[in-house]
Amino acid sequence: MPPERTPPSKLQDFAFHHDLRVRWAEVDPQGIVFNPNYFVYADVGVGEYLRAIGLPYPTGLSEYGTDIFAAAASADFRAPAHYDDELQIAVRVAHLGRTSLRLAIGVFRGEDCLVDIALTYVNA
Repeated sequence: MPPERTPPSKLQDFAFHHDLRVRWAEVDPQGIVFNPNYFVYADVGVGEYLRAIGLPYPTGLSEYGTDIFAAAASADFRAPAHYDDELQIAVRVAHLGRTSLRLAIGVFRGEDCLVDIALTYVNA
C-alpha cells in the first residue's frame, strides 16, 4: 500500500508569495508544465523570499561569512499548471536547525495547491 499523502498546503499558511506566469518554454506539447520546472519555480521563490527578508542571494549570506547548499529536494505533485496560468509561489521556513534550513514551498493557482515542495539547505 502506498504511503498516505499529507494534505495540501493552504495559501493562507504562507506570509510570503511571489507571482509568476507560466511561460511557453516551461510546458510540454499539451500545454502542461513539465514537472522539473516546479523546482525552478521553487528556486525563484526562495531567491525572492531571501531578498524580501534582507538576505539577497548570494551577497546577503556572504556578508556573514557563510553560504547554503541544497541537500535535499522533494515534491508532492497534486494538479498540473498550464501555459499562461498565473501562479503564486509561496515560501516559509518549515524548520531552522543549527546547520540546516528546510523551506516549504507551495505552488498555487488561486487557492488551489498544485505542488508542495520541500527544500533542505545546509550551512557551508
